[in-house]
Amino acid sequence: MDGNENGYSVGIKPRYGFVGELFTDAVEYELIQMLHRIRPVLADETKEIYLLTNIPLSVPVTTLTTLEDLELATASGIVEILGSKAEELLSIAMDFFEKYPSRKQLSDAWKVTGDVVQGTVNDFLTVYLDKIGDVSRPSIQNGLDELREIDVISRSETKQGRAGYVYTFPNDRCSKIEYVIEQSRSLCLTDRQRLETHVQQSKSHRGDWLVEATEIVSES
Repeated sequence: MDGNENGYSVGIKPRYGFVGELFTDAVEYELIQMLHRIRPVLADETKEIYLLTNIPLSVPVTTLTTLEDLELATASGIVEILGSKAEELLSIAMDFFEKYPSRKQLSDAWKVTGDVVQGTVNDFLTVYLDKIGDVSRPSIQNGLDELREIDVISRSETKQGRAGYVYTFPNDRCSKIEYVIEQSRSLCLTDRQRLETHVQQSKSHRGDWLVEATEIVSES
């Protein structure tokens, strides 16, 4: 089990009798001796050890994983925090924060300042078409809904006539999630797995998930 009391059940070859005990001791002690060859205790800086084995050891473990998980993590290289449309809408909002005021007026709800970008689904659809390219209205709606579900943006309590709901991108929270996304691309494998676990667990219980996500990428 690791430090978070997560564990895996693995099959090992049974060993019986005195010879089995000797073999088990020899294998375990050999592995422990190998771990100490890099002098992790006396080192001036923290050293990471990756041990590929199905032999249970009595040494403390930070993260348990499987070879399949390692292959997937190495292949992907990044943690998927947002879907593509949500991330593109976030990028558009961040661009407006840097270049406000907006050069065009959309609906009456459209507002751009250094603190917020605000508008309706149709507003963000028009801006997306102008800045990125073809997209459907449902795709924009799905992207806004995803950002709202993870508390990055907010939505007005009531519809504003035919224009519908008004969505607000606050600069502070958008900057935080952009920071997490950017930093996640350079995480070591262990921290990447921590962030992936946090993101997955937060889907069912968000809270202010950005706080812990920011801590994970900042500690790396």
